[in-house]
Amino acid sequence: MAEMLAATDLAEQIEELAPGDTLGDQVVGILREVLEGPGLCEASKVRLRRLLVKHRGHPERALLEHFREMGVQPKL
Repeated sequence: MAEMLAATDLAEQIEELAPGDTLGDQVVGILREVLEGPGLCEASKVRLRRLLVKHRGHPERALLEHFREMGVQPKL
């Protein structure tokens, strides 16, 4: 049930954002592709949705935390 609520919340957040060139817009586009595409297992999609709810309004934080959980370290 929580996963469905999270998916619904995410869909509403994505719909509210108009396409643009900001970092946030790009992150939302990436998240949309990842969550709707076949490249990520369902368990990972559920974890990512939970992170989006946790970081509501800050999708870039959710994506960064998701990468960290997967062991991806940003290069500075």
